[in-house]
Amino acid sequence: MFGIYGFDIYGLVALTATFLGCGFALWKGGKFEQAGAVLTFFAQVGAVLAQQDTSRLAPKDVITLIDIALLIGFGVVAWKSTRSWPIFAAAFMMIKMTAHVTSWLNLEIGTFAYISALNIADYGVVTTLAIGTWNAWRERDALDFARR
Repeated sequence: MFGIYGFDIYGLVALTATFLGCGFALWKGGKFEQAGAVLTFFAQVGAVLAQQDTSRLAPKDVITLIDIALLIGFGVVAWKSTRSWPIFAAAFMMIKMTAHVTSWLNLEIGTFAYISALNIADYGVVTTLAIGTWNAWRERDALDFARR
């Protein structure tokens, strides 16, 4: 995630948001939120490693493959879960895929628009994961309170 960026202030903010969102999901989320956090975390690590220029593929192509895998992962989580947040996370991933396909087809999309679409969608995925975790946590606490 947060695929095209360097280690500037924007990249550090993106990394911090991702790690905080994933950490919150691992700490307070249910099994589906934790699965989403693991998917998101490994996608983030993969995107950072893809930019290290050590592969034979272009970083943009590797990040596209990572995004495809993440879209499929959120689709599986949405299929298995009764919660709504994975559907929204998959929808944000579809925004990213639209930007990737537009770039592949050499349609007139500017670099700034491409990077903005990817990053805004990534923030949407992390925000969706955090909201889904919050809802699962509050629901679990309410059920625990009702059992007392």
